[in-house]
Amino acid sequence: MKKLTLTLLFCSISALSQAADMECMVDTIEVDHWSTGSCFSFEFTMDNNPNLAIWRIKDITKPVSEIIWMPSNSSCSNNVRGCRKMIRPYREYKMSANILYADSTYETVSASAFFETGR
Repeated sequence: MKKLTLTLLFCSISALSQAADMECMVDTIEVDHWSTGSCFSFEFTMDNNPNLAIWRIKDITKPVSEIIWMPSNSSCSNNVRGCRKMIRPYREYKMSANILYADSTYETVSASAFFETGR
């Protein structure tokens, strides 16, 4: 029984470590970097102009059948691993994707992007 419990625990941890994830970046004139789950940026432009936010899916370990981006009105093309969208400052933009795998399993990943301008 103890051996079975340890085997199940190891398999659960292994399955979690193989899960896909989503990261994002807000492209500003300041230093930009990728962050998993959410991204934040700040620029000292003192304007209210939109900037480009980029989301990408990482760590996919199985063959993919289809990728569906949400919200559906996001202008993101399905079946690609990345999405770009102009976003306005001081508003949070959450992007999600359903990853449908060839083995009939699926998972949902998401990340939120946000930036400020100092105004």
